[in-house]
Amino acid sequence: MADYTGTFSGSFTGSFTGDLVGVDYYDLENSPPTITPHQANQITANSNFRENFKANLNSQGLISSSAQVDYGSVSNIPSGIVSSSQQTKDYLPSGVVSSSQQTIQNLPNGTISGSVQVDYGSISNIPSGIVSSSQQTIQNLPNGTISSSVQVDYGLVSNIPSGIVSSSQQTKDYLPSGTISSSQQITITESQISDLVHYTDTDVKNKLNVEGVISSSQQIVADLPSGTISSSAQVDYGSVSNTPSGIVSSSAQIVSNLVGQDVVVQSMSGSFSGSFEGDGSGLTNVPASGVVGLNLTRISTTNVTASVSEGTDTFKITSGSETPFSISNQGIISGTGSGLLDLDATETNIQTTILSNQNVGGVSSGESFVAGTDVEDILRQILIQFIPSDINSLLLRNDSSNVSTGVREVNSTITTDEFRITVSQNDPNLLTPINLSLTGSGGTSGNFENYYGTSLSDGTNDITISSDEVLNINTIPSANSANITITARAEDPTDGSILSTSRNYSYVYPFYYGATSTDLSSATGTTLETYLTKLTQTKGTKSVTLVATSEYLYFGYPSRYGDLSTIKDGNNFDVTSNFTKYTRTIDGGNGWNSVSYYLYRSTTTTTITSQTYTFTF
Repeated sequence: MADYTGTFSGSFTGSFTGDLVGVDYYDLENSPPTITPHQANQITANSNFRENFKANLNSQGLISSSAQVDYGSVSNIPSGIVSSSQQTKDYLPSGVVSSSQQTIQNLPNGTISGSVQVDYGSISNIPSGIVSSSQQTIQNLPNGTISSSVQVDYGLVSNIPSGIVSSSQQTKDYLPSGTISSSQQITITESQISDLVHYTDTDVKNKLNVEGVISSSQQIVADLPSGTISSSAQVDYGSVSNTPSGIVSSSAQIVSNLVGQDVVVQSMSGSFSGSFEGDGSGLTNVPASGVVGLNLTRISTTNVTASVSEGTDTFKITSGSETPFSISNQGIISGTGSGLLDLDATETNIQTTILSNQNVGGVSSGESFVAGTDVEDILRQILIQFIPSDINSLLLRNDSSNVSTGVREVNSTITTDEFRITVSQNDPNLLTPINLSLTGSGGTSGNFENYYGTSLSDGTNDITISSDEVLNINTIPSANSANITITARAEDPTDGSILSTSRNYSYVYPFYYGATSTDLSSATGTTLETYLTKLTQTKGTKSVTLVATSEYLYFGYPSRYGDLSTIKDGNNFDVTSNFTKYTRTIDGGNGWNSVSYYLYRSTTTTTITSQTYTFTF
């Protein structure tokens, strides 16, 4: 149908498809009431409309929300209306309980209405046979019953099913012969390794023999022609036969012909060999070198000899095994000098400069002694080494008792009114030290330096401090420990050398350990000291005895020490995973505060008899 344009009057019934143009909505009859969007915005924006509308509702007493009603203010409520169980409580028959809250205070003394009221460990008169924990049954189990793998040493288990292998130890006997499954099977020695190249003396000798090498005349003696003499050791002259007549090989051959006879030589010229007996009178022009046993550099008697040589001792007198007097090749005189009289001073001084070229006693190589040096001074330097005086074994004292040198907890003061030192004299002058002083350093308070004019004696000396010295370390900022150092100083009166001796007094923050049912994972202040045992020691592995009955195990220390590497129980099992580490800031009962601590707590409560736990960093 084509589009229709124009005017239309009358009524229309049916469906319409298309656009009506020029039709005023308000001219349509029976149209539903509506408002335009603009009108809607005007209504919602009209505060006067909203307020008047609400006021009108209020004036009519109309309630549009329960928020407007305070039930307690409502009047004329019909009798019997119940809005809360609170209204009926008083009308319930006597004895009716509508809430457990009504009965708690009326329960007989000791009545338990909830498990939270019960600490099972405190219950008495428990009927025989009640079991609340496996801990109660362990001792009642039949002998040999295993309730935990901890009780089993696999090596002691009997009747193990055939074929179960828990260790290579069980299989090594079944390996093929010669199989090496462990270095434990090999012990390396020279004789056990067949292909090791080695030579003994016998090996070398056999090799030389094979090659025909002659290394000794011993090898050819047996091969010499019969009767061959290769050494005078083979000849006994007395058994030699066919010796030519007149051969004299020893004076022993002619002695027997001279015995009992006088031999007179009227005159003789030429040479003479042999021995001579007689007084020697008439012998002339006999050189000293021709006289056997003559020593022109030695004077001797039966027990005493005097000799001159070019060795170390240029001249010395020896009596038996002693040397009472000697002069060395450096001019050093040794001896007692007893009996020397009327010596001039110049006779005891060296005449020319001596320069030592070796270490002799207390004299070093290169040391020079100028002409005129007294021999006694030289001998003293050679024979006597100077030893300075000394001070040692320093110890603080208070009220006549020694101040402990053990490790101290931070904020433990040291009070001293005396100190003790041991003194030794110098040698050889036997003089004691002078200019004594005492200093205290390293403390956060009380450091001092005192001087004493006290005359010291050889041995133990107790020196009074005029007024008490009080030293302390009340905090350690970051180090593991800190020391108060006490130092005594003095001077040797002979050579002026400085002498000193010191002693340290160490301070630390303590360890804490023990067992308690109280959860200390949130501990602050001095809580640790309330429940745990204090241990004042320096950082290091600690072994402590722990006993617990359904309690947590604890071990704490300054966090600056770092983490623990292992925790082992009394059976040497690694139980580190059974502990949880907490970081807490705590105070000490000794007066220190705000120190970061690591606190290791067992993850669960436990019951153990006395066991030694080891905590290792």
